[in-house]
Amino acid sequence: MKTPVTPVLLKNLRRYRRLTQAEASEAIGISPRSCSDYEHGRRRVSLEILIRFARLYDVSLDYLTGATLIRDVFPRF
Repeated sequence: MKTPVTPVLLKNLRRYRRLTQAEASEAIGISPRSCSDYEHGRRRVSLEILIRFARLYDVSLDYLTGATLIRDVFPRF
């Protein structure tokens, strides 16, 4: 399942965390090229990768998908 995510949001969250694309992509196990493609809207994010982004940036899936403007912390189990 591919999930619509605002590419600008991914870029802004990465910059807010002061990470490079290389650092963010390494942290979630994707290539820097894939990270760039997600941030520029050239690729849609799978649910699995979306969950990884949410954990990395400490935000909810609802926030990443635009379902809410509240940036809730993603619960850790």
